[in-house]
Amino acid sequence: PPVASSGDGAADLELIESALAALPLDGSLDYHLWLKVLFALASAVGEDAAVELMLKHTRDARDTEEYIRQRLKSYRGEVQIGTLFWLAGQYGWRPPRKERKQVQAGDGQQEQPQVAPDPAEDVPFWQPFPADLLPRPVADLVHAGAAAIPCDPALIAIPALAALSAAVGSQVRLRLKRKWVEPAALWTLIAAPSGTGKSPAQALAVEPVLDLEARAAREYGAALEAYRQRLEDWEALPKDQRQAVPKPEAPRARRFRVADVTIEALAPILKENQRGVLLWRDELNTWLMSMDRYAQRAGADLSAWVEMYEARPISIDRKTGDGPIRVERPFVAVTGGIQPHVLQQHVAPIMLSSGFIPRFILAMPPQTRRSEMRWDADVSEEVAEAYARLIRRLYGLEEAELTLSPEAREVFQSWILELDQEREGLPDGPLRSASLKAEAWAARIALILQCAEDVLQGRPPREVSGEVMAWAVGIARWCWHEQQRVYALMGWRGVAYEALTRSPAERVLDRMPEHFTTGDWITVAMETGAGTQRTAERWLAALVEMGKVERLQRGHYSKPTHVGMSVMSVLSVTPSDSASEPTKPTKPTTDIASVRVSETQSSGPGDGLGGSDPDGPLVASVAPAGDLQDDRTDSSVADGEWIRLFPEEWEDEDEDKGEIPF
Repeated sequence: PPVASSGDGAADLELIESALAALPLDGSLDYHLWLKVLFALASAVGEDAAVELMLKHTRDARDTEEYIRQRLKSYRGEVQIGTLFWLAGQYGWRPPRKERKQVQAGDGQQEQPQVAPDPAEDVPFWQPFPADLLPRPVADLVHAGAAAIPCDPALIAIPALAALSAAVGSQVRLRLKRKWVEPAALWTLIAAPSGTGKSPAQALAVEPVLDLEARAAREYGAALEAYRQRLEDWEALPKDQRQAVPKPEAPRARRFRVADVTIEALAPILKENQRGVLLWRDELNTWLMSMDRYAQRAGADLSAWVEMYEARPISIDRKTGDGPIRVERPFVAVTGGIQPHVLQQHVAPIMLSSGFIPRFILAMPPQTRRSEMRWDADVSEEVAEAYARLIRRLYGLEEAELTLSPEAREVFQSWILELDQEREGLPDGPLRSASLKAEAWAARIALILQCAEDVLQGRPPREVSGEVMAWAVGIARWCWHEQQRVYALMGWRGVAYEALTRSPAERVLDRMPEHFTTGDWITVAMETGAGTQRTAERWLAALVEMGKVERLQRGHYSKPTHVGMSVMSVLSVTPSDSASEPTKPTKPTTDIASVRVSETQSSGPGDGLGGSDPDGPLVASVAPAGDLQDDRTDSSVADGEWIRLFPEEWEDEDEDKGEIPF
């Protein structure tokens, strides 16, 4: 059956059986739900394997092979495996964790326990997105598009949620308490490599928004031409007549979407389009990298973006000096894609600690094989039009403020308590922040789903029902599970904010046992993001030179009992205070003669030293480290090569220059 056994791709067979074991397959389960379970299995493992799994787990004598196969004849592919996981979750099921093997010690050494377990050691399984919890036009689009592209359904469902969010806009809000009001804004980000189908999937999800944008552009063009003619006629009037005839006003362009935009450019757009806009780019890497590259501006920009996520008033000063632009209720829904390695490299600590990244619903779906493409599968005109019609109707909503029904309040309270329990034991770091945002995800998704249900029924939105809140919590639970999985893969899970300023090499050192070999180091460093074996060896050489690692003999190292003065104390710099005045490096009081600070470049915000030159990273030269070799490699660090002491953007060609992140 097309079911992976590693947990890295499609739903793991053990995961499926675990979910089946939680269901009351003894005849007490509603027949229609029983059918959904059967169809969900067929979508993941095929009809024959689905029959075997149902026979294995059923406790109802009526569920014979003939009976099950007869029911399968009505299967049309409309239910996906995510429905099984969601239904099992209603009966208290939670997915198991994926265990990974510990790093093996090399050179005949016995396996050493790690001093601190790495958060990525426990990566949750991939769970398919529960698309059947979406409004029917959206679910139909997700299923049809996933089969036609082909791609994982989450690649369509996640940006579709953002498109629905943008359509609702700032017009409708959900009041949970007197001082707790949630807007409909959602920020979503798909992390997937090339070839996964994320580009056509996103385009399919946002196509109705782009159509509205194109129509608005045509209308604006016609209005602008008419305005120019009226202005020309007005200017042709005699001066005395001009005073009696009002001057024509220029038309305003209605905006539905923006791309890579700065806060300064976005403020007037939001001022003119108070309903809000969708920020969408197929690849959001340029936008995210701009937050990382210019640290001084990024600090202000990040604060403004966080305020916009909460729909709080923002005030942006104009460079022209014409006074600030104030937007009372800014609204921006965000969606896009990014390469996983770009996400890992360019998310700076401030983007995590500010709460900017934790506000995103991140997803990293598995790749669908192109060989699975069905040439008879396509998105019909009826399915595409039904989805587009829903988007247009949501854009037409009048201003309203929804409340929770008593049933919805009870479901939402249970969700908050569930997150409270899962939050226990998490350090004060990015994942803990994301768990707090997951509470709001359920509320915002419920607001969007209720608006969609109401416009489909032709009634104005007034109250979130308990059923809709249950759907929203099911989607939010999936989002929270996927956050934990992505954070584990990115190396952010279990990380405290205070550790984010540590260099990549120091974070690798945290994962190493007290005694380790070069082979152990390279294995862990490559998993952490070193990129190449050569870079991993340089990191180790630098730590040896700084006294943070002690070389015992050829290829064998240990962590010293008393680590000497840290690089940050040597340079007399407080890394967390990026706004402080740059401090000139002082002469070290300990013997680290092998680390020479170059005074030809001043420290800059890009290197985390709190200076003012983003293009001038502080660097140091490293003494020869030829003894870094072991029996498996003949690489070494040459005399005089340069390394960076702190995290900094780098490109592949930097390795040819000897420049590496540290």
